[in-house]
Amino acid sequence: MKNGKVVLVFCVLLVLLCGCGAEEPPLPVIEVTATPTPKPTRIVWLTLDGTENGELVLTEINVWKDHENRGAGIVGVGRHGQQVKLVRRSGDGVKIELPSRAQGWVTYYFIKEYK
Repeated sequence: MKNGKVVLVFCVLLVLLCGCGAEEPPLPVIEVTATPTPKPTRIVWLTLDGTENGELVLTEINVWKDHENRGAGIVGVGRHGQQVKLVRRSGDGVKIELPSRAQGWVTYYFIKEYK
């Protein structure tokens, strides 16, 4: 009977010890900084327009380096009816990109969509 008690105590201790094992280490924290993917900007096409009151006045339109300072020179020449990309608008100036990829300024009244 003494052996039975010893076995019983041994079994109880075994069960207790099995449940008291070392704790599992916590999972490592991995910080992920996601860089947002830029959304493609919508290309806005504009049409160069050299007309005034319905009459063709200019077939060639100078595209200036600086809208405020015409003395800075021109980057290219656009043609009446030519499609160009809108870069931005500031006041009465419109920065455009010619098919040659040159960027410069014209006054808004040379843009058909702004007349």
